[in-house]
Amino acid sequence: MATPRRNGQLSSCEPCRTSKLRCDHVSPICGRCERRSLHCTYHPAPLTQPVTGIRPKKKRRIVYDSDHPSTVSRLHNENDVWTRKKASVSTPGFLGQTSYFDAFTDTRTGLLVGNPYVTGHDNFPVDQKRINLGARVLALLENLPFYREVVTARFKIWTGWSLGWPVTNMVFTLAEKMWNSLETEGMDTNQRAYFLSKRLFETHNRPLEVHPSMTWEDFQSAAAGRWELIGLLFTLTGLATDWVPHSDRIFMRPNTMDAKSLAITATAVGDICLQFCDSTGIVNDIVAWLLLHHVTLLAIVYGESDFRPWRKLGELSTTVFALGIHQDSSGKAPFFLSEMRKRTMVAAYSMDKVLATFLGRPPLISWRYCDIQMPLDLSIEEIFADPVVRDAAIARLDGKDGWNLESSLVKGSFHANPVN
Repeated sequence: MATPRRNGQLSSCEPCRTSKLRCDHVSPICGRCERRSLHCTYHPAPLTQPVTGIRPKKKRRIVYDSDHPSTVSRLHNENDVWTRKKASVSTPGFLGQTSYFDAFTDTRTGLLVGNPYVTGHDNFPVDQKRINLGARVLALLENLPFYREVVTARFKIWTGWSLGWPVTNMVFTLAEKMWNSLETEGMDTNQRAYFLSKRLFETHNRPLEVHPSMTWEDFQSAAAGRWELIGLLFTLTGLATDWVPHSDRIFMRPNTMDAKSLAITATAVGDICLQFCDSTGIVNDIVAWLLLHHVTLLAIVYGESDFRPWRKLGELSTTVFALGIHQDSSGKAPFFLSEMRKRTMVAAYSMDKVLATFLGRPPLISWRYCDIQMPLDLSIEEIFADPVVRDAAIARLDGKDGWNLESSLVKGSFHANPVN
């Protein structure tokens, strides 16, 4: 029978109380339960419950499809993070869905003044101290053949790397063309470094614009003459020292740095080049690649428990969101760059979770804001291949999930791992 609660009101039966509906308190069966043939019971001691110390399970959140509000989509759990696909409603690379500009979706193109990684900064002043610091960095390029040999030796040991050989070779090729240009012919090392430092500060401010029809050769031309490219060169060289044995003949030659000194120098150069990018507000895909590998290098040189890798990881997480790598950009970037962005995001996400778990700190990159699919299970060479070769490789993949059907475990998956 219904018993009074502590507030003097009659208690509801359990089915009505659970459904949060008004009960008429009729005993032994209330009117609602009788009409619906429900098992009507009254709690003997309402407003009390045993203390179990067990937290109730959270209710599963229902996600409504944006295109069909009347239908309910399947709730995605953490295992579906990189396979889920939604319609993106914000402009990748600048403003998110919660920005006040999102109210002007119809006229967004006319309102925005440009993405931060597209707008140039031609009027940014460069002082003499900054040029001198850049010259000291570029003077290290005198040993450029040594750096290429170290990185080449690393690829002979293991080809797995998130950037792969095409991008790595591009970085060294552009640096070699710059260092050995006809404009610097006849100059000594210091004169050449100073001349190139001034030139880089002039050209590095230009935007790195990308478009769907952009070819790999076009991207290489746009990437030339940038400080982030110099930082990436040294960072890749520093990472290679973790693979090449320190007793290798490469490090035993006279007038060459040992592996440990080379790695420490690479971290310093990477930091300086990132400072140059920060001072001019430059953020692009090459900066994201540099930050991704710089975090790994700092963890190798100083240890994962050191504050420096965690601090750079914060910059990396900020960059991937500011650049829009967390969103699908397949319709606004060439195929090779779209796939590289996916791999960059997966590597950054993985690195964030590993470092946050090791340090016992909150992760910096949340999957709830990510709107991309897993990268296609292609090799780096197939991503940068000619369209005919590339399309043939895509046709051989599983059409549903994009995995290879060759029973290969080291084709594309290992190339997206930042520690490989």
